[in-house]
Amino acid sequence: MDGCCFLEQGKHETGGIGVNENKPLYGRDRLLAGALRCLRDGKPGLYLVGSEGVGKTAVLEWLHRHYAKDGKPRGVLVSCRWAKKEWLMAVAKAFEVEVKTRSDVPSIEKAILQLEGEVIFLDHAEELKPALRTILEPMKDRGWRLVIAAKSVKNGYEKLYWGLKRYHVEPLRQKESERMAKDLVVREGLSANPVTVARESRGYPARIVALARGEPVMVSADERHREDEIDISPALLVLVVGAIVMRTTGLATDTVDLYILGGMAGGFGLFVSVFLMETCYRKKSKLFLRKF
Repeated sequence: MDGCCFLEQGKHETGGIGVNENKPLYGRDRLLAGALRCLRDGKPGLYLVGSEGVGKTAVLEWLHRHYAKDGKPRGVLVSCRWAKKEWLMAVAKAFEVEVKTRSDVPSIEKAILQLEGEVIFLDHAEELKPALRTILEPMKDRGWRLVIAAKSVKNGYEKLYWGLKRYHVEPLRQKESERMAKDLVVREGLSANPVTVARESRGYPARIVALARGEPVMVSADERHREDEIDISPALLVLVVGAIVMRTTGLATDTVDLYILGGMAGGFGLFVSVFLMETCYRKKSKLFLRKF
């Protein structure tokens, strides 16, 4: 992998979720390699967690496409946003389960539960409904392997995640964001500034696409890009330690000037820390607050 992994062009069968175009994945080499190795090693499965718009669905699609046998994807990719009947029909079609009539949902469910050791890729699992959970739990007990993407583990559904390896999908780094923005601008002939798009996206691929196309994006002011934050703690630590040493030395040697100087240094350090924090907050807030 070279830092940008592509889904091959052309629609493939995913039980309803189709990949119709090249979808480059930036900055996911380590994640993709580890997750694919987990599947190939025969582990019970894995789950991807991360904020909305961070790229979990793209990673899930990539894993389904590349966890293949004889060039054909294994398992089925479905969304937990679908209705139960739509969900069952997609699974039945993927595993060639004989369906006499589409309206006979209990028979379809019973036939699917006879299968063993298959793989199912579940998107938007934070929206999983009880009706689907009652199917998934028996499937897992029969050796089905689950590959799940969710914003978080839904309360009361922890059993589905038992034994699955957790992978956290994080925002892209600044360089990766810029590369994605630049490629998108060139590919679609857009006029957006890739550097600005990358900075304001905070590393979220979905926002990079929206910002590059001039679409509105709402970003909360408390979000932070991993590489945008300024860590001033080492400098402040040196300043505080220096102030303490000066005051202690002043007391020990009965040198009033040195004692006072140490106190002034401590006060100056406090002022600098508050000033820098306030400045950084105001600067980033201007980037976050966007009007529709």
